[in-house]
Amino acid sequence: MTKLKLLSMEKDNSIDVMFLGDSEGKAAFDSLSLFHEHGISSYNLCTNFQWAIDTVALANHMYASQKPKLVVMEASFILTTLRKRRILLAKYLPIFNYHELYKQYLIHPDKPDVFKGFSPTDKAVPFTGSLEYMIEDTSYYPIDAWTLDYLQQVKETLEKQGTKLLLVSAPNPLYWNTAKHNAIQAWCDQNQVTYVDYNLKLDTLNLNWQEDYRDGGDHLNSKGAKKFIKVLGQYLQENYNLSDHRNDSQYADWEEDYQTLYGGTK
Repeated sequence: MTKLKLLSMEKDNSIDVMFLGDSEGKAAFDSLSLFHEHGISSYNLCTNFQWAIDTVALANHMYASQKPKLVVMEASFILTTLRKRRILLAKYLPIFNYHELYKQYLIHPDKPDVFKGFSPTDKAVPFTGSLEYMIEDTSYYPIDAWTLDYLQQVKETLEKQGTKLLLVSAPNPLYWNTAKHNAIQAWCDQNQVTYVDYNLKLDTLNLNWQEDYRDGGDHLNSKGAKKFIKVLGQYLQENYNLSDHRNDSQYADWEEDYQTLYGGTK
């Protein structure tokens, strides 16, 4: 599991926030920018096509070297339909699973990921659709029974470790809708989990719909992710007891990496 191997290269117990989810989160949760803006240490464990069974594995294994205070999950992966045969193969023969979590199973990275798991790109493809996509709707997008079971396992693992759970939805005007929001909100209400859907808070993000997506409205690019993580970081700072490590010498390399990779840009 390449992501877990890379995580193990971070200093033990240095990560306060862990991000989980699929490619939506991988493109949205910019850990270095979160540190630069708010001093919050975090790591992006999101993977392409992450299934809930993958999330269980990541949640169980991340505690080998880290004790995060908070896990933030991007909610899109919860709505993925799981097939029984593939779930069983992934469970008993992990290398079968074509997800990023396992596809580099035999690769052994020799140095830490300076982006802390985030997937950056300057590629920009404009969103040309309507921003009125969160229309009134009382229906609920179906959540697979397998996913509900695995999601409960993740929640129980976090509770045993004393880690808080927050669900968020990154802005996705291309594929998100009110029925999907309703499904996630219902699960969170039933399980006493906080949920923040930024598709309902677009005015707080100041996104440029011509420049801030890598694929026309599905995944944020680096420019869009910086805007998103700045706002999300403010929410985390105000609602969770997270340390500001910017004046901590143990984290000096985080700001150095930010300056090197981003040239000090906001």
